[in-house]
Amino acid sequence: MKPISYLITEGKLTKTNFQTESEKVLRIIRIAVEVGISLIQIREKNLSARFLLDLTKKAVEMRGKSPTKILLNDRVDIAVLAGADGVHLP
Repeated sequence: MKPISYLITEGKLTKTNFQTESEKVLRIIRIAVEVGISLIQIREKNLSARFLLDLTKKAVEMRGKSPTKILLNDRVDIAVLAGADGVHLP
């Protein structure tokens, strides 16, 4: 059985830096999917719903058919809209 590995995003994205910094986060997510990380938790608490939905949709698309699961921190509504695999609740 393969061990579970879990990536959590840093939570440094904001409305101000989203356009420039979100590509870095997505690049890390893409690499995590490629190397077979089991779970990726998007934990970007400083983003508006619109930016968080955009980021999560892109992460889900990036995951494709890999077994990697995409979780979103706190926001069940956005997780459902983006097609994420689950939600991390506090």
